Amino acid sequence: MGRFGKFNSSVLESCDSVNVPILKAAELGERWPVLLWFYLKTLGLYHSGRLVRPKLCSRCDHSSKKRHGFYYTENQCKVCDSLTWDHRGVPTVFTDNDIGSSFFNHRGSGFLSLIWLLLITGATLANIILLISRFHDADCDIVHVLAWVGMKLLLYIGPFVCLTSVVHTTWPTVFMGSWSNALAVEFLVHRMGFVNMKNKQFAGYALFLGSLGIMCTQCLKIAAPFFDPELVSAMSANASISGLTTLVPLEVFVVIEGYINFGGFCYVVYLLRCSYESEIRLVTKFLCNNIGDIDLCRARLAEAFDAYHIFREFASGWIALNLILSTVCLLLELHLWIVDTTPLAFFQYEHSFLLFFFLLLPIISLGNVDVDYLWNRLVRQVSRQRCLEQEKSWDKLMQFLQEQRAGTRPWQAVLAFFLSAIAIFSAIQFRLWSNNQKVVFVHTNTNGTVLYH
Repeated sequence: MGRFGKFNSSVLESCDSVNVPILKAAELGERWPVLLWFYLKTLGLYHSGRLVRPKLCSRCDHSSKKRHGFYYTENQCKVCDSLTWDHRGVPTVFTDNDIGSSFFNHRGSGFLSLIWLLLITGATLANIILLISRFHDADCDIVHVLAWVGMKLLLYIGPFVCLTSVVHTTWPTVFMGSWSNALAVEFLVHRMGFVNMKNKQFAGYALFLGSLGIMCTQCLKIAAPFFDPELVSAMSANASISGLTTLVPLEVFVVIEGYINFGGFCYVVYLLRCSYESEIRLVTKFLCNNIGDIDLCRARLAEAFDAYHIFREFASGWIALNLILSTVCLLLELHLWIVDTTPLAFFQYEHSFLLFFFLLLPIISLGNVDVDYLWNRLVRQVSRQRCLEQEKSWDKLMQFLQEQRAGTRPWQAVLAFFLSAIAIFSAIQFRLWSNNQKVVFVHTNTNGTVLYH
């Protein structure tokens, strides 16, 4: 028997040696927050089937294709058992009713999710096209128009990623790559099983209240031109007054769904990040309990890496889009501040504040500009469990961890883009600022007359 066969036999032998006590979620009396299901609904991530699906390790999944229900045997693979642990490390079984998703996930949810995301896409594109078409009717700088368009695109990043994930889930061959699986609702539900949802719900409610507050200010901004046009820019006043029947309804819809979905998307990403932070503790516990079986420990680490790799691929693209668009929009806003000699309208300052909100909130949700720190944290935690009696076993696990380390992401190129953009912007703005300055030359004639140029 080869090395692969030995690995399989080791895992299968462990299946016969485990007696798993299962704790039902209904016995805990802890339902997941309603806000999570509301966000998943507004983001269009539901489908018509069950959200709770059986989660087996890759080895058992290949040998158990006939399993269609979420059930357990008394003698269960230790790796599969660890995938059902909650945040305390207790194997827990739950159903859609237990976690409270049945009310939002009904018949036809998949079709409605796709239609909803396509509606958001159409409304956003129509809003951008109408803004650009009305540019000539308003006395404003083209840079201001570009900053507004950038804001609409920032609001659309979340629904666009969700639309890509839904299309990939429905037609897996349309979009290649594993990153879109990070938002598959079954994957999300399984990851939430590692999180203490009771403690993490407060972050969601804080984001929801913040999104409501910003949404109300943006609705006031739309209505402000009818009361005091000086509060907004010329383009905003023209868009609200002249576009009362077409642009204003689209603007209100994009504002309401955009800010709600932006906060909800950041909350979902935050919960995903928390699930990996919790899994680090659970994996470390599993390794300490099974350090005598190297192949079993490697199988559990492989499952952790596969899930982490999906999240890493998704997070790197999402944070890059947010950082690039937010930075470009901020630079455009600074251009208006420098070039415009008259005081800006009140809501233009508020617009700049929102751009900082768009820049910082995704970073806070991920905990960094990338998620490589999560894998590094797992490596450190495993390394600290070393003991002299089983030094060789821990050395083999550390070697396996180093072999599984993901490749470097092209953050150097992204950073170079930021620095180049800032350098070019600074040079242009310094030139404009210099041209706007009044340079005074003083000359004295022979007769004592002083001339100013």
